Amino acid sequence: MPMGPALRAGDVALCSLFDGPKPHVGGPITPAATVPTVLIGGMPAAVANNIPGGVACVSPAPNGIAMGSVTVMIGNFPAARLGDLTMHGQPIAPGPGCPTVIIGG
Repeated sequence: MPMGPALRAGDVALCSLFDGPKPHVGGPITPAATVPTVLIGGMPAAVANNIPGGVACVSPAPNGIAMGSVTVMIGNFPAARLGDLTMHGQPIAPGPGCPTVIIGG
């Protein structure tokens, strides 16, 4: 069963994809992919809500958190963890996520 540190607003998701010669780069998890009323390590908890713009990226294709835990829900959405997939199909890294909150499932 996959598990990893809980993600929060501001944790980073790099994107190794390219649009022709232009790299996507990736960036931080934005408030669009969080539940602001749930704090993890003092920051809003990130969730897999498939909202475009949930992960900053310079690509014209919208990016967000696509997959999360199947057993842990935050605000009725799957909790997002380090290594879960973005809408661009890339694992979320380097994070770092909250090292004291590990989410399974």
